[in-house]
Amino acid sequence: MKKSFVITVCCFIVSFVLSSCSDSNTEKIMDVIIPSGTVMRPVVPSSVNIEHIVLKDQDGSIIDYLHPEAIEGFEYTKGFEYVLRLKRTTIDNPPADGSCYSYSLIKILSQKNMSDSL
Repeated sequence: MKKSFVITVCCFIVSFVLSSCSDSNTEKIMDVIIPSGTVMRPVVPSSVNIEHIVLKDQDGSIIDYLHPEAIEGFEYTKGFEYVLRLKRTTIDNPPADGSCYSYSLIKILSQKNMSDSL
């Protein structure tokens, strides 16, 4: 009886360790619009407002708010509207005060100086 209990516990531990090592990151390729302006949003857990860029999908719905330097390989410039192709990766254990996604630039599809059109 004691031997079967030990074997059961060992099997449970091994299956737990193996399942926790699996790579469950999911990736999605997406085209997004970044308007020319930024917005001020509070940072959790403080109430300090910091500047964010807005990620929108093609129909204009907001996808996410990001720090201007949060997209790997992309440098945001105020006054420009961008259409980007990004890779969005789901983070397994995101920080409590951060996004559950990371973004990296695949390609700048368009870049328009909106201050010229005023």
